[in-house]
Amino acid sequence: MLDNKDLSKIEKALEKYLDAKLSSSEKRLDLKLRETKISLAEEFEHVLESKAAKISHEFNLDLLRARQDFKLQLKPINRHLAKMSKDIELIISFFDKQALDHESRIGRIEEVLNLKSSASKS
Repeated sequence: MLDNKDLSKIEKALEKYLDAKLSSSEKRLDLKLRETKISLAEEFEHVLESKAAKISHEFNLDLLRARQDFKLQLKPINRHLAKMSKDIELIISFFDKQALDHESRIGRIEEVLNLKSSASKS
């Protein structure tokens, strides 16, 4: 039979063994926890990149649609401006013609006045 001294030694040896086992298990758990955190961080980063790419793609599509809508809205405005430009050119042409007609009339009036003043002097 074992005496108290032997039992005490066995108990201490057992405690050392269990402490070492426990420390080893804690280290393995810490390592596993770190690996899990790293894995989750990498997965989270991948998900974020994927979401960012999707949002960027959707934004670019929305931007393209907005540009196309804007161009469609500009077409009638451009047509109207072109028509107004032609109308303005016609108006300017009309007034140029009117100005030439008035200059011609003024020239004839001046001729008549000059003839009358020459006739009255003689």
